[in-house]
Amino acid sequence: MARRPKGLTRASRPPVSYNRSVARALEILRSPFSFLFQRSQKEELIAEYLIREHHHGRALRDILEDAHVKNNLSREQVDRVLERPEVVHALGSDVIAELRS
Repeated sequence: MARRPKGLTRASRPPVSYNRSVARALEILRSPFSFLFQRSQKEELIAEYLIREHHHGRALRDILEDAHVKNNLSREQVDRVLERPEVVHALGSDVIAELRS
C-alpha cells in the first residue's frame, strides 16, 4: 500500500472535480488588483520563443516574420514584448535598436 505524504490526508486535498472558476474567483478576491500586473500568456510564450530561436542563431528580423509570431500577436503586442527587460537582456539592446531603425 502506498504511503501518503506526512500531514496530507484525503480530507485536506481538494476534490478532483474542483471547479476552476471558483478557484479563480477566490484568487481574485485574495488580490483584487493583480490583473493590472499580469501579462498576456500569448505574449509570454512569444517572448520565450523569440529568446529560444535567437539563442539557436536566428536573426531577430527572421523570427518576427514567422507565422507563429504573426498569427498570435498584433504589431503593438510584438512591440510590447520587445520592450520587456528579459527580452532586451537576452537578445541585446543593439539587436532591438537595429530592428527599429
